Amino acid sequence: MKPTIKIALDTRRQKESGVYPVKLQIAFQRETKRYSTGISLSKEQFDYVLNPSKYKGMFDAKLKRELHEAQLELNTMLGKANDIAIKLVDFGFAQFDKKFYQKKLSNTDVY
Repeated sequence: MKPTIKIALDTRRQKESGVYPVKLQIAFQRETKRYSTGISLSKEQFDYVLNPSKYKGMFDAKLKRELHEAQLELNTMLGKANDIAIKLVDFGFAQFDKKFYQKKLSNTDVY
Protein backbone atom coordinates (compact mmCIF):
# COMPACT_ATOMS: atom_id res chain seq x y z
CA MET A 1 0.00 0.00 0.00
CA LYS A 2 1.36 3.40 -1.01
CA PRO A 3 0.80 6.78 0.70
CA THR A 4 -1.20 9.71 -0.65
CA ILE A 5 1.12 12.64 -1.31
CA LYS A 6 0.02 16.18 -2.16
CA ILE A 7 0.90 19.84 -1.80
CA ALA A 8 -1.39 21.65 0.65
CA LEU A 9 -1.86 25.15 2.01
CA ASP A 10 -1.70 24.94 5.81
CA THR A 11 -4.48 27.33 6.79
CA ARG A 12 -4.26 26.30 10.45
CA ARG A 13 -1.69 29.06 11.04
CA GLN A 14 -1.67 32.40 9.25
CA LYS A 15 1.55 34.39 9.34
CA GLU A 16 1.59 38.09 10.26
CA SER A 17 1.97 39.01 6.58
CA GLY A 18 -1.33 37.27 5.78
CA VAL A 19 0.17 34.24 4.02
CA TYR A 20 0.10 30.57 4.97
CA PRO A 21 2.86 27.97 4.84
CA VAL A 22 2.71 25.52 1.93
CA LYS A 23 3.33 21.95 3.06
CA LEU A 24 4.04 18.61 1.49
CA GLN A 25 1.32 16.45 3.03
CA ILE A 26 1.63 12.67 3.22
CA ALA A 27 -1.13 10.38 4.45
CA PHE A 28 -0.54 6.70 5.12
CA GLN A 29 -2.68 4.30 7.12
CA ARG A 30 -4.75 7.09 8.72
CA GLU A 31 -1.65 9.03 9.80
CA THR A 32 -0.87 12.38 8.20
CA LYS A 33 2.47 14.12 8.31
CA ARG A 34 3.27 17.57 6.93
CA TYR A 35 6.69 18.63 5.68
CA SER A 36 7.83 22.21 5.32
CA THR A 37 8.52 23.47 1.81
CA GLY A 38 9.88 26.86 2.87
CA ILE A 39 7.20 28.53 0.70
CA SER A 40 4.36 30.70 1.98
CA LEU A 41 1.47 31.96 -0.14
CA SER A 42 -1.93 33.60 0.20
CA LYS A 43 -5.00 31.53 -0.62
CA GLU A 44 -5.32 33.24 -4.02
CA GLN A 45 -1.63 32.76 -4.84
CA PHE A 46 -1.82 29.07 -3.90
CA ASP A 47 -4.90 28.63 -6.07
CA TYR A 48 -3.05 30.34 -8.93
CA VAL A 49 -0.10 27.94 -8.53
CA LEU A 50 -2.53 25.01 -8.83
CA ASN A 51 -4.60 26.50 -11.67
CA PRO A 52 -2.90 29.44 -13.47
CA SER A 53 -5.42 29.66 -16.32
CA LYS A 54 -8.16 30.57 -13.82
CA TYR A 55 -6.40 33.84 -12.92
CA LYS A 56 -5.56 35.44 -16.28
CA GLY A 57 -4.59 39.08 -15.80
CA MET A 58 -5.01 39.05 -12.02
CA PHE A 59 -1.35 39.26 -10.97
CA ASP A 60 1.44 41.47 -12.32
CA ALA A 61 4.28 39.96 -14.35
CA LYS A 62 6.82 39.98 -11.48
CA LEU A 63 4.49 38.15 -9.11
CA LYS A 64 3.53 35.67 -11.85
CA ARG A 65 7.23 34.84 -12.32
CA GLU A 66 7.68 34.33 -8.57
CA LEU A 67 4.59 32.13 -8.42
CA HIS A 68 5.81 30.13 -11.42
CA GLU A 69 9.15 29.57 -9.65
CA ALA A 70 7.27 28.45 -6.52
CA GLN A 71 5.20 26.09 -8.68
CA LEU A 72 8.35 24.54 -10.17
CA GLU A 73 9.94 24.12 -6.74
CA LEU A 74 6.77 22.52 -5.31
CA ASN A 75 6.48 20.16 -8.29
CA THR A 76 10.12 19.14 -7.79
CA MET A 77 9.48 18.35 -4.11
CA LEU A 78 6.30 16.46 -4.96
CA GLY A 79 8.14 14.44 -7.61
CA LYS A 80 10.97 13.61 -5.21
CA ALA A 81 8.50 12.50 -2.54
CA ASN A 82 6.60 10.31 -5.01
CA ASP A 83 9.83 8.75 -6.31
CA ILE A 84 10.94 7.89 -2.77
CA ALA A 85 7.54 6.44 -1.84
CA ILE A 86 7.48 4.26 -4.96
CA LYS A 87 10.97 2.89 -4.29
CA LEU A 88 10.27 1.98 -0.66
CA VAL A 89 9.13 -1.64 -0.51
CA ASP A 90 7.27 -1.16 2.79
CA PHE A 91 6.45 2.53 3.26
CA GLY A 92 7.07 4.00 6.68
CA PHE A 93 7.53 7.62 7.74
CA ALA A 94 10.92 6.88 9.35
CA GLN A 95 12.31 5.41 6.12
CA PHE A 96 10.73 8.19 4.06
CA ASP A 97 12.20 10.90 6.31
CA LYS A 98 15.67 9.37 6.04
CA LYS A 99 15.54 9.32 2.22
CA PHE A 100 13.75 12.67 1.82
CA TYR A 101 16.23 14.59 3.95
CA GLN A 102 19.31 12.71 2.69
CA LYS A 103 21.78 15.09 1.12
CA LYS A 104 22.82 14.25 -2.41
CA LEU A 105 26.55 13.64 -2.69
CA SER A 106 28.36 15.68 -5.27
CA ASN A 107 30.53 14.00 -7.89
CA THR A 108 33.23 16.59 -7.21
CA ASP A 109 33.53 15.80 -3.47
CA VAL A 110 36.61 13.72 -2.82
CA TYR A 111 36.54 13.72 0.99
